[in-house]
Amino acid sequence: MGMGTVFPWPIWAKASPRTYPYGDLGFIFITLIGVIYLILMWFIGISFYKAFKASSRREIKYFSIGLLSIAFFDTLHSAGNALFYFLNDSRVPIEIGSVTIYYLPFATSLSTMGLFICYTMIYLYAAVMMRNQIAAVDKFVILLGITSIFVGFNPYNWWHMVPPEGAIDTKPLTGTLILIMGFITAIMFIKNYRVRLKRELREKPHSVIRLKLTLIGIILLVAQIFLMTLHGTMATIKAPWAATALLIITGAKLISLSLSVTFIYIGTIWPAWAEKIFKK
Repeated sequence: MGMGTVFPWPIWAKASPRTYPYGDLGFIFITLIGVIYLILMWFIGISFYKAFKASSRREIKYFSIGLLSIAFFDTLHSAGNALFYFLNDSRVPIEIGSVTIYYLPFATSLSTMGLFICYTMIYLYAAVMMRNQIAAVDKFVILLGITSIFVGFNPYNWWHMVPPEGAIDTKPLTGTLILIMGFITAIMFIKNYRVRLKRELREKPHSVIRLKLTLIGIILLVAQIFLMTLHGTMATIKAPWAATALLIITGAKLISLSLSVTFIYIGTIWPAWAEKIFKK
């Protein structure tokens, strides 16, 4: 098949595709987990935005932007994974006139960008809630987040492709930045929980359950960061068992993140339906 100019990065034309590694059952498993994950991320993201509109607290807006960003870009990424299964070509090439879009590598770049946006916005949520302002250290984290977005989007990550021999591969750098941004976010969230959030929730109805749910959400956020690191490590292993392990880790990663934001949402916002569920 003749290829036109490759979008978004012409240099990707030099890369080779991979075949789908998970099989039929793996595809069904990851699709079911992915659909549940996306439904939760969209629902919680929209719910946080509604809470912001009702309260006008800007830190809640930051959280909603982070969740809606990752929900949107991961929706595109999930579509790419489905096409990968059906086409058995990790590039998922889509020809439009003289242009060939490598859809899955492009969608993965956007998904990585969405993850960095999410981490940065959740960090700002915790930082602004704790300090009521954006401090100098917060500006540094924002700058690090913006830098990470560009690193995650650059063509030399070669997402889901086999790079040409001798090519630069920045995936290790991108993975390191994901780890750094994730832990910075988690540390700020834990600090905010101890300094302000814990005090605020103690003064509200159902304080005990709300504190527990929020803490569980933070623990799951930390677990998701470890799983992201493990995911990146497993992706470099070519042994036959690694594909199965990677599939399980991917599912656990999606579950931990979706449950994390759900518990944090219930604990901090306490929607009306939570009142009915936990009413004594």
